[in-house]
Amino acid sequence: MLAVNKLRKAPQPKIRTSTLLRTLCDSARAACAVSTDSLRDFCSGAYRALSGLTKVWLPNAPGPFLYEMMKPDERIESLQPVDRMIEIAESIKHDEVLTNLIHSTPAESVQSALTASGDPSVRSFLGQVERYVQEFGYRSINELKLEEPDLRENPSIFFAMLKSVLLRVQSTERANVSQQDPDCYLNGELSWWRRVVYKAVRRKVRRCLAARERVRFCRTRAFGTARRMLRAIGSDLTRVKLLQDPSDIYYLRLSELNDWFDGALSHREVLVVIEQRKALRKEYAQLEAPGRFRTWGAIGGEDYERQYGWSKSGAAVAGLDSSQSGRLSGTPCCSGVAQAEAQVVTEPREVSGKILVTYRTDPGWCPVLPSAAALLIERGSPLTHVAIVARELGIPTIIQIKDLTKRVTTGMILRVDGETGVVTIVSKEQAETL
Repeated sequence: MLAVNKLRKAPQPKIRTSTLLRTLCDSARAACAVSTDSLRDFCSGAYRALSGLTKVWLPNAPGPFLYEMMKPDERIESLQPVDRMIEIAESIKHDEVLTNLIHSTPAESVQSALTASGDPSVRSFLGQVERYVQEFGYRSINELKLEEPDLRENPSIFFAMLKSVLLRVQSTERANVSQQDPDCYLNGELSWWRRVVYKAVRRKVRRCLAARERVRFCRTRAFGTARRMLRAIGSDLTRVKLLQDPSDIYYLRLSELNDWFDGALSHREVLVVIEQRKALRKEYAQLEAPGRFRTWGAIGGEDYERQYGWSKSGAAVAGLDSSQSGRLSGTPCCSGVAQAEAQVVTEPREVSGKILVTYRTDPGWCPVLPSAAALLIERGSPLTHVAIVARELGIPTIIQIKDLTKRVTTGMILRVDGETGVVTIVSKEQAETL
């Protein structure tokens, strides 16, 4: 006991912030990379096996049948933020004062407007919001980009998503989702021994997908912790006037940050590097990446952008006028039929029952999905997080639609068939007759 007391009184070694940060980031990156890579490889193998069996044994299966069979048996952990937001929306949907305030106030001003209100129901609602932020505050729009603000830094993200979810739960209109039971179809098409084999492979796929989603959710938490630490360091450096803005810290590599703290890199050198990278980021923002590209050797030279297939944003692609009809096709991900206006977005925002059209998504989009009548994504994979969540929510979804965001514009009337993977652009004349 005496030895323990002496140990407690002994001066504890100080841990430098940069060392702690680097250790945390390296550990999180290594753990997540190993787990995610292993699960991804296993999932891909199991998915190929199930896909192969479906093509050979069930050649006439409906388009999204395979993806319906992959749904996890239990509610996946990464759906918790979505479920909680739906619960909050359900609890206030009949409160006219509160819902009108939320709908009529810009997302950036909702919190201050609610705080200024003396209504008892508003105080109760703010308690729910506070608990949500405490539990899921590490979530952000682009969750794996440390420079993106999370819910703690920017609560308007929460209110923007809540507006869409609230409109969804207040509306009785839903997409026409196919009610065909995939298990009934399976039992009617396969002999008993094939059903045994097929279901065994399906169990592997479902367990693997559920495990991968858990690992991804843990990775999001790890990135959220690293984001808070980096933001705190940036704020401290700004407070002592070593940085102009806390977000400037994200223009530095961890090694450069460590060298700066060690005195191996001067303050002036750091500021020059930050300004150079800010200018480069503005230039890169004007470029559009090809769907797939490969680099080799040293990257540089006058013509390296064209060499690797990059182009200036807004390259001409034959678009479709809203007065014309047309068809686009992609990979069906979740069955169902929906017809509504298209809302083309680059980040998750309220779509108010419209069809959400975007180039890509990440896990940060999940809370806004319940507000969409359907989901169309230009890139993506059937095994991505958002595709899995969309299937859990029963939202008609089609992915891998070539040039989607260049051919479709906000306001077009679209008819989405999640079973065939076909998107029909409905002309104004056709829409008026329906």
